Amino acid sequence: SLSCSGGAPSSSGAPQYMRMGGSMTETTEEDYGDGARAVKRSRLVWTPQLHKRFEEAVTKLGPEKSIPKNIMQEMNVEGLTRENVASHLQKYRLQKKVTGKDDTAAKTASDTPA
Repeated sequence: SLSCSGGAPSSSGAPQYMRMGGSMTETTEEDYGDGARAVKRSRLVWTPQLHKRFEEAVTKLGPEKSIPKNIMQEMNVEGLTRENVASHLQKYRLQKKVTGKDDTAAKTASDTPA
């Protein structure tokens, strides 16, 4: 999830986003005691503003072209990774399916013979 720093647009007019616990590029290291180390990025907070940009990108691209890489390019948010978008897209599609708002799932179900 991404959080918006201050909620106000920057001087360039674009909202500024940051990861929880610091900057978008902050990483932490975990030492497992056996010499192995893992570099871990901090969690991304999806603010309402960021989610709105995500939805606008998905709507503009349509269901066929709404893939993480295209959505990420359309959103144009610094520090956002393909993995962030892929995870959010998966949750977004699941939520739409559960709430019955996904037209493609309804069409597919009605097109198949019983």
